[in-house]
Amino acid sequence: MVSGLFKKKEETIYVNAASSGLMSIPAMKAAEGILKEYTERAELTWEEQLKVVEDFRKAVSKLLGVKKEEVVPVQNTSQGTYIALLNVINSEEDEIILMEEAFPSIKYIAEVNFPMNKKIYVKFSRRNPVEAVKPHITNKTRAVVIDLVHYVTGEFWDTTELGGYLKEKGIYLIVDGIQGIGAIPFSPSSRNVHFLSCGGSKWLLGPGGTGFLWVSREIFPEIKKVYSGWLGAPWKDFSNFSSLPHPYNDPRTFELGTRNLPGIAGLTENIKILNNIGIEHVNSHILMLKNSLLQKIKSQGYKSCCENAPSGIISIKHEAINMKKLYEFLKNRGIICSYRNGMIRFSPHIYNNLQEIEKIIGIIKGVDKNGFFRYIKCMKFKEIFKSLKVVLDIDASSKDDAIKKLVDYLPVEETKKELLYNAIMKRESLGSTGIGDGIAVPHARSLIPKDVCIVVGRLKNPIDFDALDGKPVKLMFLVVAPPHDTKNRYLITLGKIAELSREISRDKRIFEVETEEEFVNELEKLLDKKS
Repeated sequence: MVSGLFKKKEETIYVNAASSGLMSIPAMKAAEGILKEYTERAELTWEEQLKVVEDFRKAVSKLLGVKKEEVVPVQNTSQGTYIALLNVINSEEDEIILMEEAFPSIKYIAEVNFPMNKKIYVKFSRRNPVEAVKPHITNKTRAVVIDLVHYVTGEFWDTTELGGYLKEKGIYLIVDGIQGIGAIPFSPSSRNVHFLSCGGSKWLLGPGGTGFLWVSREIFPEIKKVYSGWLGAPWKDFSNFSSLPHPYNDPRTFELGTRNLPGIAGLTENIKILNNIGIEHVNSHILMLKNSLLQKIKSQGYKSCCENAPSGIISIKHEAINMKKLYEFLKNRGIICSYRNGMIRFSPHIYNNLQEIEKIIGIIKGVDKNGFFRYIKCMKFKEIFKSLKVVLDIDASSKDDAIKKLVDYLPVEETKKELLYNAIMKRESLGSTGIGDGIAVPHARSLIPKDVCIVVGRLKNPIDFDALDGKPVKLMFLVVAPPHDTKNRYLITLGKIAELSREISRDKRIFEVETEEEFVNELEKLLDKKS
């Protein structure tokens, strides 16, 4: 569906469009093209600027099935919501009805910018929107502000009936569409919406600092028409400022000043991709992935809500599992999702596929009903210590000497071993890695190794290591790893060494074996026994 349009990070599965969408390669190139012009000649001509904005309006109007003159570029959803409220609130007597479950941005706009107006918060979840607001409507009600899709549950509110009811009452419906537009077919003009505000950084695939406000031309003549600037007028050029053109007599008047042209150009390319695929096909693909994930995850005892909603959001929880720990575990395995309100939220998009869903499920299956991560616990010796070097009977006179001699056995270039040694000693200066019972685990992250590397050294004579228990060290596990370790093998390895040390403290045979092969076999038996 999108072959060649996205460049995803290797070994990472990004299912987090409800937070930020992956920007496409065409979008990146479009933004870079304008930045290149800025670099070479400081600005675009007025005609070039108008073309960027005109292309944007066309792309958005096609996506929504509206007139392009009704589309205004804005920086984010909050700015669009603010413009909408500013243009319909006429006095301090006007009342605003807000969705109790809405994302905080809407609440801040209303509370901070309209402090004297009465705000009524109404619970919408699992309720008919008309029945939810009807008891709170008065002759002072001026606007109702809602989310199109809930940012955690994925619940979708069809605005058609609500908007029709509010029109009869002379009340404006303002919709925050950021969790739906780009994933759900939605035409605000046919769904009785008056204002639709939507940032570009989520389902529209970014970049941040972009978005649009759609204003119905039907209600434009009756609103205040404030928040207008010099770009809200039809300038021909900038050679004569002796007379000012009148502002547009349509929603384009709400453009205030200098535009984010690189961002707008990037967002336009993303929207064109959605339009070329067809928003219905986009939605079908998202729901196919969502339903596949939902079906498999429910079989593992997880619960979710709003399963039949047309949105791409699915949030899960399990009564017996620490969801925050599971989220961290998924992140360390390269699964990028979100943790919201005690649940894990997945939000796949057009760049995801069923193979990725299967991988996510495979990892989640590694969590048992007690909340323990079976995947880590069942990892065998060879999976963890695949880059292991054993050196017996090292003759060292001090901690520094022992570490330096172990570093010599690391599989890195000779010229870089001194840098690795310094990194390990820097970590050692923060506190001894002598963990007790004659064992030390000096370790560090560095750009030098390409993978986790382990050297185990058994010393000929014990040395002082400033260990926690004050005992001299006889056995050392030296561990180095790159800073970016998507599978988190570094921390897993350190954890397994800690487990091994407890077994070694009870079973001293590891200090008696005579060959490296016997040493490795003994380590393997101890670890697999523990697992």
